[in-house]
Amino acid sequence: MTILVFVQMICAAALAWSCFCRLVRVDLETHREIRLTIWFEGVVAGLVFGAPILPLMVPEISWAPWTTPRWIWLILLAAATLIQLATSKFWRYGVPQDFQRF
Repeated sequence: MTILVFVQMICAAALAWSCFCRLVRVDLETHREIRLTIWFEGVVAGLVFGAPILPLMVPEISWAPWTTPRWIWLILLAAATLIQLATSKFWRYGVPQDFQRF
C-alpha cells in the first residue's frame, strides 16, 4: 500500500467520523440543506475510504486493489476534512444558531 492510499484512507475516515458527529447533533430544526450535505459528505467519505479495498470484494471494479488515489482527489479530500475539523469547535454544544430555522 502506498503512502497516498494510506493518507486517503486516514482523511476519509476522519471526514466520515466528523460527519457522523455532526449528524448526531442535527434535528428537524436544522436546515434541510445542511442535514443533506453532511449526510452526503459522510457517505462519499465512506466510499472513498473503501475504494482501495473495493476491488478485493467486487472483481468487476476496474482499478487494482490498494490503488485509486489521485493527487487532486487527495487534495480535495484533505481540504474537506480540514474544514470539518476546523469548524468542529462551533458544533461542540450543538448545531450553530445560523444553521437552525428558528
